[in-house]
Amino acid sequence: MQLNNINIERVNETKFLGVILQDDLTWTSHIAEKCKKISQISAILTRLKHDLPKQTLKTIYNALIEPHLTYGITAWANLPNSSIKRLQLIQKRTIRTISKGKYNCHTDPLFKSLKILKIVDCYQLKCSQLYHKKLKNVLPYYHELQLLTREEYIPNHTRTRQQNHIYIHPIKTNIEKRLLNYSVGMTWNKLPENIKSLSHLSQNSFSKHLKNYFLSQYVNICTA
Repeated sequence: MQLNNINIERVNETKFLGVILQDDLTWTSHIAEKCKKISQISAILTRLKHDLPKQTLKTIYNALIEPHLTYGITAWANLPNSSIKRLQLIQKRTIRTISKGKYNCHTDPLFKSLKILKIVDCYQLKCSQLYHKKLKNVLPYYHELQLLTREEYIPNHTRTRQQNHIYIHPIKTNIEKRLLNYSVGMTWNKLPENIKSLSHLSQNSFSKHLKNYFLSQYVNICTA
């Protein structure tokens, strides 16, 4: 393949801005690298958990693990649970370590106590923040065009309760489910109205309310 008379080598995967891109868009290599890095840090936390207080362990998690989980998450985390299951298990194991809990204890109360979101909710938070930027007119125009409401996409359409939902284009393939329109649209449209009504707030304030909403869905009692 050539571009401007320059030969371009075809590769199965490449790293771009810290994200491993694959020609089949499966993200398996990227997730495998995430698992490796987070496992290494988690192992260090395990050795330190008897010497450091819980809050210090959480600080290390926020500084060294959370960035690996959230960087570029809107691009690579819109996958079946089976694809990110290993990453979920590593995160749960790390949360048990920080909380100094038993190896088999239920993690929902631990996530809630630490005020740390599960990876699936980190993904939903980032998707919602992206659309919030659109509402605040600070999102690049090429992204805005993918996140039109039903009313914006179909002017003069019969007004319904869903007119302010993001219009999701018809999906024909699984690859299309990984597009911004589908991932952000599905996330935002499922949020309760009392959360979406807070979109006039600053991003920090809106994000705090949204994070608390996700945390409120976690159970309080360990059943193990």
